[in-house]
Amino acid sequence: MNDTMPQTGPLLVSRSKAMEMLDVRDGRVMNRLISQGKVKAVRIGRQYRVNVASLYAYANGETDGGE
Repeated sequence: MNDTMPQTGPLLVSRSKAMEMLDVRDGRVMNRLISQGKVKAVRIGRQYRVNVASLYAYANGETDGGE
């Protein structure tokens, strides 16, 4: 993942796009990141939308892990 925040683009992405951005292949890993608060997401109906800024923060080691 690129270390800099994009200047334009969506604020939220689908769970599958977030997995692609982090190079995560197992959906359970993404679910764990969301449930532990390491990646911020909102649930809309049955689907999660993941905050892009939190993906970049997580990739750069800038999260507190929700603990």
